[in-house]
Amino acid sequence: MPDIIHKPIASHASSFLEALKTGSTTALLGMVIVFAVLAIIFAALVIMRKALNRKPKASAAETIAPVVVSAPAPEEQPAEESTDDCAIVAAIVAAISAHTGKAPTSFRVVSFKRRH
Repeated sequence: MPDIIHKPIASHASSFLEALKTGSTTALLGMVIVFAVLAIIFAALVIMRKALNRKPKASAAETIAPVVVSAPAPEEQPAEESTDDCAIVAAIVAAISAHTGKAPTSFRVVSFKRRH
């Protein structure tokens, strides 16, 4: 048995085809091992990304929270701009929805204040 352990894989007496077979087998085995380790690393990264990016679930009170923006007094607002309020509210809702990533129906604009 000890003679088998110390016997070289390829010797000068082996033919070219035997040496080619041994080299090909070794190369193929090495590639399989490398790609298997890469697949394991990829799977570990995917699992860690899902585990670390998990967001805590919000309570029902947090999901439909009203957005409160203070409104000006009626005497501060010119009459010609009051017809534009629907467009301003729509723009505010769209901006908040885009920023938070929530549906526009999950909150409502109660009031707003113009700044000059």
